[in-house]
Amino acid sequence: MDKRWDIIVAEDDDDDLYIFKIIIEELPLHALLRRAKHGDELLQLLVTNIPDILFLDLLMPRKNGFECLKEIRNDRRYDNLPIVILTSFQSPESKRLCYDSGASRFMFKDADSYTLKSKVAATFTYNWQKSNLQPPYENFIINN
Repeated sequence: MDKRWDIIVAEDDDDDLYIFKIIIEELPLHALLRRAKHGDELLQLLVTNIPDILFLDLLMPRKNGFECLKEIRNDRRYDNLPIVILTSFQSPESKRLCYDSGASRFMFKDADSYTLKSKVAATFTYNWQKSNLQPPYENFIINN
C-alpha cells in the first residue's frame, strides 16, 4: 500500500494554494493537505499535528516563514520534520538564511506549472530520513 502523506502548506495567497492543491491532486499520492494562512496559524496547527512534510512560504502575514522556520527548528519535537521552502522570494541571502536556519529544501514558485509540478514531485521521491533532512548546500535548491 502506498504511503499516505500528511502535508501542511503554509501559504497566505489563495491563488498559489489553488495551484499547489492541483499539483498535489495530479501526483500519484495519497495525501491529506492542510493549510495555514499565516505563521501564527501554522505554529498552532503544528502543536496538535506534526505532518510528514511542511511546505513553507516565506512571505506571510503575522509571522513570516523565516520566523516560523527558526521557531520550528528550535523545538526538538520537530527534529524529524522535513521543511521545504516554497516561495516567490529568492534572493541569494534568503536561500542561505533558510539553509542556515535548518530548512530541508528550497524551491521557487515557478509561473510554469509543469516545472513547479516537477519540483514538488521531487520532494516526494526524496529519502526523508533524519540523516538526510538537509542535503549539502549545493543540493539544497530544487531546480528541476
